[in-house]
Formats: sequence, structure tokens, C-alpha cells
Amino acid sequence: MQDNNRHLEILQALAAGTDPITGEVFPADSPYNQPEIIWALFFALNELEALAEKGKQGLAWGEEEDELLAERFSKSIKITQLAKLHSRTYGAIKARLIKLQLLQK
Repeated sequence: MQDNNRHLEILQALAAGTDPITGEVFPADSPYNQPEIIWALFFALNELEALAEKGKQGLAWGEEEDELLAERFSKSIKITQLAKLHSRTYGAIKARLIKLQLLQK
């Protein structure tokens, strides 16, 4: 997660027109001060933030995550809490528990 945070910091600095390493403001003729470049950087930042908020929604389940889900469910952890722990939706957790035959429809 630290690497991702650093990548975001670098993009934010570039979008703000500053060198992410030195903190110096780029000269007016720098590509990073061109409106089209600035908009592209902000677009990339928005997309990355949206992906981060999405969590694992839509991603395939792996064997390791199935095992962890089954273990947690066996400890009577509620589906709403499981959804948070697994960065999945309530519906995704419920469907997976049904598929793993740990929960009936």
C-alpha cells in the first residue's frame, strides 16, 4: 500500500506543477504546466482513486480467500463484517458462501 500511496503522491505533485522529488515548481514552459497534461494527470488520479474505493469487487475469488472466508464464517462473523474484511459487497459474500455450500439460499 505504501508504494501505491507514493505513486499517488507523485502524480498529485506532477498535476500541481511541482517536481515530486525536489518540490520545486516547474517552469512555465514545462510539459507539466500544459493544460492537456494537467487534465490527463487529474483524470488518472481520479481513476486510481475510484479503483481503490472499489476494492476487490468484480475480481475472481482465489482458493486462499475462499479458505479465509470459510474460516471467518465458521467463527460466526456476520456477512456485513465479512464484506468489509474482504472488500466485497454483501451480495458477493452471500453468493460465495452459497457456492461454497456454507449457507443455504
